[in-house]
Amino acid sequence: MKNARTYTILFILGCTLSSCLLYISVFRAYVSLAYEGSAPDWFQQLIDILYPRFQVEKQRFELSFFLFKADQILVRTLLLALGISFTLWILSPKQFLEKNIKLHSPSFYSLLVTIFYLGLLYFTWMWIWDFEQIVRMKSFYKGVLLYRIFHLPILPLPLYYSLYVLYILSIISVLFRYREVLFSTIAAVILLLFQGYSFSFEKIDHGQVTLTYTAMLMPALLYELRVQDNNKRPLNSHKFSWILFLIQLTIAGVYFLAGAEKLLTSGFEWATVETFRSYVYLHGQELGIKLAENNLLAHILPWGALLFQLFFFVILFQKRLKILILILGVFFHLGTKLLMDIGPYFSSWIFVYIFFIDWDSLLARWNEFMTRRHKKSQNGA
Repeated sequence: MKNARTYTILFILGCTLSSCLLYISVFRAYVSLAYEGSAPDWFQQLIDILYPRFQVEKQRFELSFFLFKADQILVRTLLLALGISFTLWILSPKQFLEKNIKLHSPSFYSLLVTIFYLGLLYFTWMWIWDFEQIVRMKSFYKGVLLYRIFHLPILPLPLYYSLYVLYILSIISVLFRYREVLFSTIAAVILLLFQGYSFSFEKIDHGQVTLTYTAMLMPALLYELRVQDNNKRPLNSHKFSWILFLIQLTIAGVYFLAGAEKLLTSGFEWATVETFRSYVYLHGQELGIKLAENNLLAHILPWGALLFQLFFFVILFQKRLKILILILGVFFHLGTKLLMDIGPYFSSWIFVYIFFIDWDSLLARWNEFMTRRHKKSQNGA
């Protein structure tokens, strides 16, 4: 097992180093040629697929801007490879999973699944009003990556409505535990399809990214639980879920990448008073402007936001800090709404905190409360 980890680390680092050398020696020069319009056709087509705004933005920015973007891809790839390699080197995957994966009751998973899919209905039910606008804006349609590769066109309006009905019926089927693996998969695929079309007009909304990743992983969670049921486990026995931990890890990873993106793009300049005030003044919220004028808060708030995103992953390892981190997360997103009017008051980022809550403890306390109440009513009678 140890040798396998060593070979995996060497393979990751070898592939990454080779890619870096290939970029420095060949592809970086191709970026300059693409900017001048003289790059090879295959490279130009690749840019059109991966970066459809290139032709528009090169009219606004100098070559150095695009070289910086290309270098950023290299830096991020290198950091990711080093991070994965370091993690594999210091941790045993088996011991790590055994330590962090907990057993939960069937009621825990049942309640978690029910809350999630009710939440999915809540956060996406208004999408039905977007289909007419998507069809009306057909002339401005520029499909995102896979849509361009597979030449997916704008669909007829009745087909959007039909898919939406199937989406709603699939969620209802999961809620009633009818072939939940199949219908959770259908719901996730349609969810991605709709988001892909809404993102195909050169504006991407990250407001539901954690919700989307979770919806993609839920079929695997439901399948994992069904397999354990089919292995003749006792009916009320507790179950473990690697996928639940993967969902938690994904949510924490999205927060970390949001913070890392700020550092990689702007460095520590992002957390300066000047940058914070420029964001606040741009959005023009009265409360935000008042707080930005306070020198102490203008220093604390941006640094607090950056550190919160970078260190949210601590929630995976320090269970005692879990409640504090979740409370900070609620204040973080509410603050974003109040200071800059970004997102709703109850965002899907807050909603996915349900995957960090110990529902077994809450259910036990609820049952204890109901038992005491029942005894009091009997004594009163």
